[in-house]
Order: sequence, then structure tokens, then C-alpha cells
Amino acid sequence: MPNEQRALATIETILGVEPIPDADKIERARIRGWSVVTRKGEFKPGDLCVFFEIDSVLPEHERYAFLKDAWKDSLKGYRLRTKKMRGQISQGLAIPISKFEEEEVVNAALKDVGKDVTQALGVTLYVPPVAASMNAAQKGAFPHFIPKTDEERVQNVNTKHFLSVLKEAYDYDGAAYINQAKGVDMLDVLIDEGKDLVKGGPDSEDPMTPGAVYYVSEKLDGTSITLYVREGEWGFCSRNYELKYDEEATDVYNRVVRDKELATKLVETSRTIQNNAYPLPTNFAIQGEIVGLGVQGNPYKLEKLELFVFSIFDIDAQEYIAVDSMIQLSSLLSLLTCPFRSVTPTPFVTHSLYGDRDNFQHAFDNPLEEEGFLQKAALRSMSSHQSALNYSAIPEGEVYRPFWSIPRAFKELLSFKVINNRYLLKEK
Repeated sequence: MPNEQRALATIETILGVEPIPDADKIERARIRGWSVVTRKGEFKPGDLCVFFEIDSVLPEHERYAFLKDAWKDSLKGYRLRTKKMRGQISQGLAIPISKFEEEEVVNAALKDVGKDVTQALGVTLYVPPVAASMNAAQKGAFPHFIPKTDEERVQNVNTKHFLSVLKEAYDYDGAAYINQAKGVDMLDVLIDEGKDLVKGGPDSEDPMTPGAVYYVSEKLDGTSITLYVREGEWGFCSRNYELKYDEEATDVYNRVVRDKELATKLVETSRTIQNNAYPLPTNFAIQGEIVGLGVQGNPYKLEKLELFVFSIFDIDAQEYIAVDSMIQLSSLLSLLTCPFRSVTPTPFVTHSLYGDRDNFQHAFDNPLEEEGFLQKAALRSMSSHQSALNYSAIPEGEVYRPFWSIPRAFKELLSFKVINNRYLLKEK
């Protein structure tokens, strides 16, 4: 969902409570796919709470006074961030329902677990300050015929909905392996050449069965851009608005379009596809990440602006094209795609969504210091704890998407992002 509409505060159920080694006063609570540190004895499984996601800004109120170290005068509120306590990552905040008197919260707790109470509690989203280099003149609203660029966090993926849509989109039974995998050591199965992982059950053979594999790419720390060509007309957008093209403008969006000659290439490539009957869309939108000088402090130490494609949308078919087609079309435009990380069997994805979502964090293990769970299974390289753009940089995270084309209506249910906890802990 777009950031402005993010459900930052919701009514949730405590799924489990676990001790933290060598910690007498705190413990780990599981809420959806999130791990949250709470006071010992504050919750038990089945209890209701209001859960606030990271990046929430909570208004001044006595019930939040214990968060005094998170207060920001510039925000007039308490900003929630990822923290590490006694070796345990904590993401978000859980407060017992009994601490709330707001009518909407109390009523929701009685009958509507999962209800969004963000507005009722005056919670807002933390938005980093915008650098001058990011300011571009707006032309109008974001085009209705293209989805905005955003991915759901893995912690918020609803496994039931995920499996249902996987079946509807690809006729793929993502639950098959879950039903057979209770008590199975996932590492052992992965190392055994993934023989039972290809289609979700024993004796499966074809790895290119629709829905059978996920394509994983590096999530880059930059700013997103959308460029489109439709019936011979082109345009470009920031995350929320269509922008004006200006030959003299110095913002990063105009500079990338100008430096890479995309105004011309978009129209010419569309015409080439049509004239040669290539199996690619003629009306399409390129969505990618701008990184480099003037963007997010340039963590990759690049000497110029670069654009990396992470998806291409077929405007006529209203679907995201398959990964191989995305790479082909990007090549026609002389553009690179976001760095490849892995082709991962879908059963690993469903198994981890259903079970322990901390499995996804193993993608960033340093095998010289840690077990290297996914490196041992040959699902990540030995340098996956480093960014492909600069080995001295920590990768922001990964994006998971089905290898095959994705209908627009299913995108937010089938693809998701995993943010690297190390990156979050370093974030200012």
C-alpha cells in the first residue's frame, strides 16, 4: 500500500511470547510476522494489543511517556525505530488494549482484530527530509493506468491470502510443502539439491512451472522513478506525482532522464518492439531506483547518478511482465536491472512465511562470522552481506517477486520486501 495510507497502528493478537536469553525483565512477543520486545509478564498468547509499526510517529500523550528517548521536537512526537535489546531485534511497539480509552479502539478490540486505528490515535508516518536535489516540478497526479512503486514488508504478508493468490494466479499449490514439512529441517532439505522444493512436494521435477520459483533482487537505497510510454507519448514520475521535464533542471529525476536520453529511447524502443513484433509490450512503464550523487547520502560512493530497473509494467495487459522479459526490455533501453541475489524455490518462501520469518534475515549473514544458513544451501553468495554496488556498503534489503508475470491486482499480495536489520540499526 502507498506509504501515506500505511496502517501504522492496528489491533492485533499476541501470537506467542518467548524468553530472551540472559534477560530478566524483557521477553519477545510475536505479532503477525514482527518480533517485539515487551516487559516480562505484560502479555500472554491470545492477548490483544495496539501494535505500532516502525516509522510510526506517536503524538504526545501520557501513555507514551516511557518513550522519552524517542521524542523528536521537530516531529512533535515519538519516532519508532528498529532497536536491539539484549541481542534481540525489536521492531515496533505493543501496548495493552487496557491502556486505551478511545471509543474506536475499544470497539475494534471487541470485534475487529486487525482494524487500522492509525487516524483514531493521531499516528503519522515518519518522512525523511527531502534534499534539494530531489525537488522536481510537478506536472500532475500519478497516472491512474500505472501502479505506484511500493512493496509490502515481509512481516505484514498474510500467509493465507498469499497462498490463495498463488493458487489463483499460477494454479500453484503453495500449501503442499507446508503440509508435508512440519518438523522438517529446512536447511537439510535445501542442501539436498532442493529436490522436494521445486513444485511444493516430493517427486516434483520442473523448476519452471509457473509459481515454482521466486526471483530475489537487492533493494537499493535511493529514490524510485517511474517512466512510461503510451501510444507514442512518454512521461516520468516520482513516487507520488507525474513530473515536468525540464532540460535545465538539476533535480535527480530530470538529470537521469536527460543523461540516459530516456525521452528518446522510450518512444524509439516502443516503436522498435511494434515494428519487429517482439514479444514485449509496446505501452509500458519502467520502474526503478535512482542511486548515486545527491541521493540518500550516496551510500554506494558512486561517481554519478545511475538508474536500476526493478520492474516493468505492461500498461495494456495491466500486469508486471516476467523477469526474463524485464531484463530483455531493460537491455533494449540500455538500462541495468537491480542486482540479482537469488532464484529461490517458492516452498522456501511459503515455509518461512508460515513459520519463522527471521529465516529471511539469513540472506544477510556474514559466513565468516555466522552460520550462513542460505549460503550453505547455495541460495546466496558468500558476499551477500555486502551490497553488489559497493562491498563496503550494507545492503538495504531484498525484494521477492514471482519469476512469472504478475497481474496488477495480485502484486501487493505476491511480492514483498525484506529490510536488512543491520541496515535499520544503522539508519539515522
